[in-house]
Amino acid sequence: MKAEQLYASQCYLGEGPAWDPRTETVYWMDINAPKLFAMDWPSRKVKDWTFDDDLSFVTPANDGKLLLAIGTCLHRFEPSSGTLTKLLDLEPGLTDHRCNDGIVDRNGQVWLGTTHREHTQESGALFKIDQQLGFKKMIDKLTISNGMAWSTATDHLYHIDSPTMKVESFEWKQDEDIVSWERTAIKIPTDHGAPDGMAMDVEGMLWIAHWGGYGVCRWDPRTGKELDRIDVPAPHVTSCAFIGPDLDHLVITTARKEMNDQAKLEFPMSGDLFIAVPGVKGLARFVALV
Repeated sequence: MKAEQLYASQCYLGEGPAWDPRTETVYWMDINAPKLFAMDWPSRKVKDWTFDDDLSFVTPANDGKLLLAIGTCLHRFEPSSGTLTKLLDLEPGLTDHRCNDGIVDRNGQVWLGTTHREHTQESGALFKIDQQLGFKKMIDKLTISNGMAWSTATDHLYHIDSPTMKVESFEWKQDEDIVSWERTAIKIPTDHGAPDGMAMDVEGMLWIAHWGGYGVCRWDPRTGKELDRIDVPAPHVTSCAFIGPDLDHLVITTARKEMNDQAKLEFPMSGDLFIAVPGVKGLARFVALV
């Protein structure tokens, strides 16, 4: 299976695709630009907004607005007016850190990872932000807190710390307000490239974007086996998300970062947004109540 170009965004570090079913809008970003893109799915028209610090995460909120992670802070953003409101700072004073990937749980809480801007080993963490904007560190000593997905029963969190080349499974003990490491679900072979962002389908399988791997692979977290692959004409594939009214399309982000001039000539669509029809529907993501 091969992905097709959807939009020539030419991102330096394209990331974080998200689907808002209320407005039928696809969001994604260029982290370092930093720029947020919004594609109206029915018309394929695209708008964008630029911000003052690294933008790493976007998700729909229940009030019709968006939540954005900019630097180490969570913000509320209103696309229609461009109004940006800071809500909290996860790591105040740590200007050499920024947020990275995130996810929303079944209670509408936001789980948001952090990383050192130069990815210093074990300097990041994963935080949970509740509806009252209280936050708690759930996992410590992460290097690049990256792709996340809930199990179909929503009681286990699959999490990627990219340099480890693994997907770890954590049991979410909601009554105790902790996540407990359970097992390594997937060990990624080095020839696949590092695991980055990921998405869960309705059959409980994980679609993982591979940095340096030229594609998105479908993995079974129960067996650790690779099941399928989508080839992408770009080396650095960063993330993916199920989109569309039926969640039957997979959008894929890519990057031009860490590519020399020869590589850019060979793979000119690096940094663009791609799309594929994988033959399975995605698991709907939760809306933030923060």
